[in-house]
Amino acid sequence: MGLSEVMLESDSSEAISCLSNSFENGSWEAFPYLARVKLLGEAFQNCRWSWVPRTANMAADALTSRGCAEMCDVVWVDRPPSSLVFVLNNDGLPCPH
Repeated sequence: MGLSEVMLESDSSEAISCLSNSFENGSWEAFPYLARVKLLGEAFQNCRWSWVPRTANMAADALTSRGCAEMCDVVWVDRPPSSLVFVLNNDGLPCPH
């Protein structure tokens, strides 16, 4: 996508702590996932991890709730799926209708 700087947000304070600092105090069950996420973050010149409350992360929550079965390999930076337009608007994010 040509991005060099990203900020990745999560409503899991434990995940953000592990990604920002150390995996020492993290859950062993989450370790493989967090290690993969950390590796993906290293592909960017600048990757920051940020905790946000779940109420501010509704779009991501809606995506994960839909499950992988409905997802495809299409990148929709300019036009999100119609099922997310309502959630994005509620989050105060501009999006096409």
